[in-house]
Amino acid sequence: VLHAVPSLLAVMEDDIPSLRIVNAGGEACTTQVLSRWSIPSRSFYNSYGPTETTVTATMATLKPGDPITIGIPLPNYNLAVVDEKLNLLPVGERGELVVSGAGVCKGYINLPELTSQKFVQKPASLAALPGDMIYRTGDAAIINADGGIDFQGRFDDQVKLRGYRIELGEIEIRLGNLSDITAAAVAVKKDVNGQDHLAGYVVCDDPVKMNQQHIREELAKVLPPYMVPSVIVQ
Repeated sequence: VLHAVPSLLAVMEDDIPSLRIVNAGGEACTTQVLSRWSIPSRSFYNSYGPTETTVTATMATLKPGDPITIGIPLPNYNLAVVDEKLNLLPVGERGELVVSGAGVCKGYINLPELTSQKFVQKPASLAALPGDMIYRTGDAAIINADGGIDFQGRFDDQVKLRGYRIELGEIEIRLGNLSDITAAAVAVKKDVNGQDHLAGYVVCDDPVKMNQQHIREELAKVLPPYMVPSVIVQ
């Protein structure tokens, strides 16, 4: 049994004949990953779930050629798609995915303001959804007629890369705090192998002296490795 993020599956060699089950999760799955890892002798699952809901909340069984979906809620989880005012949206309409159920945690340690934004008492508009609390995921989604859920990405500037949730703005602030850098932006780009990676773009006081490795080393002192851009561009 192998559980891995799709970006890792995309670069691994499928040379494990004894593999019975592959579970992709942590970020959006791709048709290329599904085609490579789903074969007749193996089950392929695509799962979804924020850490705030004690991880996996939905799962789908997929075969090559199937539409990529995150499936239906697992037992003890309930999901809905809502508008900005937490009103339930009809099937097929894009909105924010919310989760209720036993796995929803109580909030963030020492972050009461963020907790109040993301963990809210269930409003009357969601009376049909079991549970008293809901978690606002910030993820965009569509619920299909068959109950399957299509993941549509993020509503804010948070991205998922190799299973990690990353706020691009946080990296930009750290870049801007470095000496000689007057402006900075960070984006997710494709490398030569078609894999996502972080790219930093900077405006320097002295472009001639811009040292990409030095900038990355300075960022590594204040950021975890997965938040350090793999390339810095003047």
